[in-house]
Amino acid sequence: MITKTNTLTTSEGKIAEFVRAGQLSADDARALKSAMPGASSPRTWWRGLFDPWVTRSQRMQLSIALAVVVASAALTWATNGKVRFNGALDLHLLPARPGLRTALLDQAAGWLLTALAFWVVARALRARPRVIDLLMTVGAARLPLLLAGALLGLMSGYVEKLPASSSWMVVPALVGLPLVGFFLVLLFTGWRYATGLRAPRVGIGFALGILVAEVMSQIVLSL
Repeated sequence: MITKTNTLTTSEGKIAEFVRAGQLSADDARALKSAMPGASSPRTWWRGLFDPWVTRSQRMQLSIALAVVVASAALTWATNGKVRFNGALDLHLLPARPGLRTALLDQAAGWLLTALAFWVVARALRARPRVIDLLMTVGAARLPLLLAGALLGLMSGYVEKLPASSSWMVVPALVGLPLVGFFLVLLFTGWRYATGLRAPRVGIGFALGILVAEVMSQIVLSL
């Protein structure tokens, strides 16, 4: 039986494909999605927050991605290498390791290698994502991780004064955890948008992509 929910999901998938192919603008996509039967304002608002790829222009998303990468590198450099984005999913407060090279390597591992790993896995699953879409979604999805890193940088002086056994050490984790979760949701919806995959391959591919990206990033950062 074809339900209204299934019809809505299928239609949204087709709209996403048209946007990826450059046949439909983000403004037109928003108008189509809002006019679809069963689309309501609260649902559209939440979908726009966690799955913004169709409802925002690609130029805007690519600009956000580049800004996030530059700002993340600047944060690592400004904190003398204490705030590190050292991996596909990683955010750590580490002993100082000053230098622009450290900051740039972190971003190369977290952004470029993750996009590359996603592309390899997508091709293995017979999807044909555009490289620009993967760079755009992976980069823009890291915005919450950047915000978590900024908070960690602000609390670094407080954290460094605490003994390792202090129960207050959990406070930075509790503050940053929602942002890291938001980052993972955006990364998944971006992967789904860029590849056009559907369940179960979209979930399997995402898990494999993350695993490959994490392994590749740690190898590069260990050199």
